[in-house]
Amino acid sequence: MKMMSNELKYSASPLMSIIITTQLIIMVLFCSGDVCAAEWLSSSSSSSVSAAAASCYRKFVYDACNMEEFINKSLCGETLTPYADYIKGSRRRLAQAALTHSKAQVRDAADFLLDELLQPKAPAATDENAVDLSSKGAMSDCQEQIADAEDQYIPSLAELAKAQPSNKMAFITHTGNAQTWISAALTYFTTCLDGLGGPQAAAAAAAAASSVPSAQAQLINRVYLAANLTEISLAFINRFAHSPTKSCSQYK
Repeated sequence: MKMMSNELKYSASPLMSIIITTQLIIMVLFCSGDVCAAEWLSSSSSSSVSAAAASCYRKFVYDACNMEEFINKSLCGETLTPYADYIKGSRRRLAQAALTHSKAQVRDAADFLLDELLQPKAPAATDENAVDLSSKGAMSDCQEQIADAEDQYIPSLAELAKAQPSNKMAFITHTGNAQTWISAALTYFTTCLDGLGGPQAAAAAAAAASSVPSAQAQLINRVYLAANLTEISLAFINRFAHSPTKSCSQYK
């Protein structure tokens, strides 16, 4: 599935950045096995990295984002480069960081639906942002799809944490589970967006982003952003599953 992505940008607020960083650290604490332990210890050994190491880590993220054909490369770089020093050339951590950002964006879309669209309101008759009953029905269906999509992220993060290359069969099982569940999340997004009008509505929503978009257009943009970030996550899960090697290993 190729999402519309050229118009999308992801910019985490300072609070969201703190939350995401905290989630990444907590998530690594669940990591098991010698490989995870080595990655965690190397990242915890100092609060800063050398200029050479930082350059290597940033290049790793840049190369990873530009190596994948069917993802939004600029969105990938904007989202993950700030966490290059955490990722430290690890394909596992790259996938985990992408998943954590994806989950945060899915939560943003879910909160928007709950707070802005599904709560009782009494808009003025001339309010262009008022949501008609048919749109509310589609959005209610979309809320279910987003909830189902959101359920896929925590189990997938747990599977990546358990995936140890030293145990080949278990590694295949754990990474395969993550691939299956995140693919399912993308299917839920597609179903949601189809209910909201499909590609034509998405194009209109993207065009409206520079003005004052309707509530439905805002929702479409949020869901498309979540879907694009999830596509990036799946690409990196696939790459980790294919080859769990670590780059920049000369820097400790």
